[in-house]
Amino acid sequence: MTTRIRVSHSAIKQQLSCNRKTMFEKELRLFPVNGSMAMRYGSGFHKGMEAYYKNNRDLIKAMEAAAAFWQKPTKQLFHEDYRNLESLLASISLYHDQYRLDAETVSGVPENKISTYISLTDEEKSYYGDIEIEFVIVVDLILNVDGLEWVVDFKTTSVDLSYMASRMRKMPQLMGYQFVANDIYENINGCLVYYHQLKASKSRKTGEYGETKTDFMKFPMIFSNKDYADWRKYIIWQGYLLHKAKEANYPPNFNSCYEFNASCPYLPLCDYPRWNIDKFMEMDGFVVVPDEREDIINEAG
Repeated sequence: MTTRIRVSHSAIKQQLSCNRKTMFEKELRLFPVNGSMAMRYGSGFHKGMEAYYKNNRDLIKAMEAAAAFWQKPTKQLFHEDYRNLESLLASISLYHDQYRLDAETVSGVPENKISTYISLTDEEKSYYGDIEIEFVIVVDLILNVDGLEWVVDFKTTSVDLSYMASRMRKMPQLMGYQFVANDIYENINGCLVYYHQLKASKSRKTGEYGETKTDFMKFPMIFSNKDYADWRKYIIWQGYLLHKAKEANYPPNFNSCYEFNASCPYLPLCDYPRWNIDKFMEMDGFVVVPDEREDIINEAG
């Protein structure tokens, strides 16, 4: 009987860091109580941009959606820095000023996660066994830009945008956007990444952040048939590793316990005298955060 293995970019990314992180975050939905402001700001910008385009590039609707997200109660605690509601709304307004005249219209609005299935050849089954990979993505929008159809993804960062774009040239997530969308929508040309930089320097004397730097860049990415063949091999391999890690009860990766003078936030769980999932789910310093976009609304073979 064929074993179906569900894979996402974020699950692969966690697995590459440590198998146990995959279990904690993807299976148990268990996170450190102190959340990432970078992630929170990025999610807020996503919400604003989605509302902006879904409402015919209405700036007010975009700012209302971003503010509603920011003010919504959260399970995690966030310690605000220069990435706050004020800078978020200012960035959305600046984006509107810069791009409001661009020829962009919404042609697709996926509301939840969508997936595609990768069936193995007989030769591949001789390596991996009788498995099938379900690769899952969350598409922000499908936009028609100057007559061409694109999967659009919004990404926020503090680094220079040209460097960011070069780092993501072969990002499996962005490749997956094009390949999965091609199974569901017609005439997809590729993935169009809308980068947003927000950066501020912190004074060593006062500990205060200075003036913020805000920048934007739209970067088109088109992947070839060879890219698809390589991506497919990579996804199958990573799915196989995820499956085996689960079968082995998620062995740790000690190389990721300490990185760049910081320790993994899950060390208190791994170092606990007794492995006890029930205890971990109630341990101080951690919270369970539900996945709000779990439903699959489209299946492509």
